[in-house]
Amino acid sequence: MSRFTQPSAPRRCPGLTVVLGLAVVLFPPRDARAQVTSQVRVEVRDARTERPVADAEVSVADAGRTAWTGGDGKVLMRGVPTGRSVFRVRRIGFAPTEVSVDVVNGITSEVLVHLEPLALEVEGVDVSVEGLPAGARTVSADELGPEARTIEGLVERVPGVTVVRTGGPGTPSVPSIRGSSDNQVLVLVDGVA
Repeated sequence: MSRFTQPSAPRRCPGLTVVLGLAVVLFPPRDARAQVTSQVRVEVRDARTERPVADAEVSVADAGRTAWTGGDGKVLMRGVPTGRSVFRVRRIGFAPTEVSVDVVNGITSEVLVHLEPLALEVEGVDVSVEGLPAGARTVSADELGPEARTIEGLVERVPGVTVVRTGGPGTPSVPSIRGSSDNQVLVLVDGVA
């Protein structure tokens, strides 16, 4: 007679399953943590006036990400790796700065960056004019006489110049030199347009 035994069911150990499950959740493998990304909201302000700095370039050094702040001085950087990241912030007219941020998975980290205004000294430029450009004409008050009381009246007395009036008294008048348009004629009174 052969003895026939039935295989026994594997023994289960519920406590071991729970411990292994918690270990995987609490201590994920290093490669799994590196694949998780998060986001950081960066706000950039002027260090002296506390006003938002628009169009500031914000870059994450170790993630290869770059974005620019809006008119409110804010930008949301997505795809930032969790852990410590270095943010570089720069804008023309301000000293560049770097801040270190601890990025946590599942949380939008917020960072406030103050940029110091940076005054750049520019070498002065002297501008001078010698003589008049071709086609220019200088008219003195002695040439025109006392009868011209308005600028339009003075300009009209120059040969080849016509003043076109677009309405009644007090409305703009447009000088024209031999058919030119108004943006082709410059009238200066004592050197001021």
